[in-house]
Amino acid sequence: MNSTIKLSSGQFLRYFPLVLLLVTGCRKGDPIGFPKDKNPISAEMTDTVTVIASTYLLDSLPTSNAGSILLGQADDPDFGKTRLSSYFQVGIPVLNNGTIPEDAVFDSFNLVLKYNKYVYGDTNELQTFSAHQLTKRIKLIKVEKAVEPEERPIFVKEEALYSTSKFEYDPVPLGTLSFFPKSFSGDSIAIPLKQSWGQELLRMMIDKDKRLNVNEDFLNYFKGLALIAGNNSKSIIGFDAEKAKIVLSYNFKGTDGFPKKGSVQFNLNDKQYQFNHIDADRNNTRLKTLNYQSRELSAEATNKELFVQAGTGIVTRLSLPGLTSFLQQTGIGVNAAELIIETESSSYKVFKAPQELNLFIANSAGTPTEVVTNADGKSIQMAKFQPGNDAGSKARYVFSLGGYIDGLRKGKYKKTSLMLSLPFDPLTKTVDRLHIANGESVRAIKLKIFYTKF
Repeated sequence: MNSTIKLSSGQFLRYFPLVLLLVTGCRKGDPIGFPKDKNPISAEMTDTVTVIASTYLLDSLPTSNAGSILLGQADDPDFGKTRLSSYFQVGIPVLNNGTIPEDAVFDSFNLVLKYNKYVYGDTNELQTFSAHQLTKRIKLIKVEKAVEPEERPIFVKEEALYSTSKFEYDPVPLGTLSFFPKSFSGDSIAIPLKQSWGQELLRMMIDKDKRLNVNEDFLNYFKGLALIAGNNSKSIIGFDAEKAKIVLSYNFKGTDGFPKKGSVQFNLNDKQYQFNHIDADRNNTRLKTLNYQSRELSAEATNKELFVQAGTGIVTRLSLPGLTSFLQQTGIGVNAAELIIETESSSYKVFKAPQELNLFIANSAGTPTEVVTNADGKSIQMAKFQPGNDAGSKARYVFSLGGYIDGLRKGKYKKTSLMLSLPFDPLTKTVDRLHIANGESVRAIKLKIFYTKF
């Protein structure tokens, strides 16, 4: 649609300086514009520039050093089954009472995980988690030096562990816990661990075993833990990785002859070596053919529906083939541009819409190398979720593309596309998602360009 723009009060204020400039340059009684022998200036809007949308799968995302343990499984009708396990190392013991008495007697041995209040899915179902001993050391993956910076996704660092990373572990668990999650309570869960191992560690501490003095020696003795969710899980639960600990409690007789209690903690060793592994089963969804060999699905292939999910790396890719030709028209001056993403309200749904989204700028190979910024050219632009209403207004996210368009005009963003995604932090710490239903009669993604024609 092309039209002479009718400005709302907010838009009027935005463009008022331009209007004022035009008005003060004219004589009383003249139309706003150039002299009478020239075409008049008009402020117009178009939303006819074509937006080609597709669902796109990024390379596996780095999930290490995120500070979040994610465990569980959720079955989403739009995204399929998403299953998360977590791996980490523990360090040498931290004694709470100085030394272990010779007469110390084993009491209990638990892995303690504190909720971080993240939930994805239905928490009303029973959860089962099991802890397993790793049989191989966790090793960071280094980015090849031969990889040029422009070929490396913006969120990839030199050393990391990824959503596809995993390490071998003993299938026989050290401990198992079944429970109903209370994610917003601020409490913790305690997974009871194998008593014989706790008793062995207690004896090693009493004997002052040297393997408990240096982290590297201890990691050769105990390589770490894999936390695995049971098949009955209906939700994914988040825990604070930096507060994860193994607590060994014991009893002993004090110098006064009365019974005493003591404990030892084994804390997270290095947060770089804690990561979340993600498995995605999309076989019963419109995304069933989406994988690392076939990364892109057109909107037509998904019945005009589009998808975004953190963790698994699903984004909505947007190509704007008509934008460059529009900008090359003579007598056109772009004042502003808005990219509008419409979606359904998620107030009463299990899977809530993300509170914020951002846009990556991807090169011709589909690698995100930049982020769309605010007008200052520095801070990352976040589009906030705007709820719909009962009158029929859909929920939406709105981006300003002024900076991106300015770059296009200067030849900076040739052969690029935009990728709708969750921001950096939730991208690697959550599996939050957005489903954009793009119906036949109403476009869910629109590009509105406000321009001056003269």
